[in-house]
Amino acid sequence: MAVSGCGPARTPFVDLAPFLPLEGLAEVHDEICLALARLPSGFTGGSHRSLGILPKNREDDVFGDYGEVFATLDDEGLATLAKLGDSPRWRAPLDELRAATLGEERDLPLSWAQQRWLLIRHRVYFPWTTFHELMPVDRWDDKDDLAGKDFTREAKAFFPKTLRFLRRLPLVGIGRASILGLAPFHHGTVHRDAEPDAEPAEFIMLVPTADKQLFVWDDAAACAHPAPKTHALWFHDGDYHGVAAAPYFRYSVRVDGPFNDEFRQKIGIQEPLR
Repeated sequence: MAVSGCGPARTPFVDLAPFLPLEGLAEVHDEICLALARLPSGFTGGSHRSLGILPKNREDDVFGDYGEVFATLDDEGLATLAKLGDSPRWRAPLDELRAATLGEERDLPLSWAQQRWLLIRHRVYFPWTTFHELMPVDRWDDKDDLAGKDFTREAKAFFPKTLRFLRRLPLVGIGRASILGLAPFHHGTVHRDAEPDAEPAEFIMLVPTADKQLFVWDDAAACAHPAPKTHALWFHDGDYHGVAAAPYFRYSVRVDGPFNDEFRQKIGIQEPLR
């Protein structure tokens, strides 16, 4: 995936590292690497084209899309996919399954076995082959809701230093936290998480190794604005964004939650982004 730079005219990222308590981040990195080696992880990002969240100039980046595959499965293929599912919703008759929506935060959640089958049998491209939810949400919009949220039992057992680090971040509370990793030579397909006129989400993107090359994509100019190589950043996720390929594993930790007033003022924001 070629990424051409747009030049310095626009800076759509905020480098948060100078304003955050980053002590202990190296230990967090060691803990995350060890935990990811021990734990099974799901995939994410395999249906960006069918969700309609790609720019027109980057639709070919996706390769296989599981939403498109699902729409074309014959009865035998759909029955095979259903047998691999963990959710009881997959036990419905085939005609009911065909009328449902597939994937993350939709009617029919995908199990790890289903994701693997779609990857192997139907060549679906999952950009992020390491997706580990420390604090999951049922729907994307739920990430802004702090009520009743807690880290998973697994996260508390395998990521204790990481959770202590996240609790120190200058947020009013945490509504969602996930680890997103890319395999060597994988690129993160260009997409957006919200409509461009939506209120910007408040979150902190932690990059412990500062080597995950995120960029914001300018579709009109067909070029990229690379993010600074830093340990923490923010950008408007209603902008098209992606990750450049590299010959090694890379990951980040996205932590959603409203900034506290002191932090917001430090980074030059006077009012809540939402």
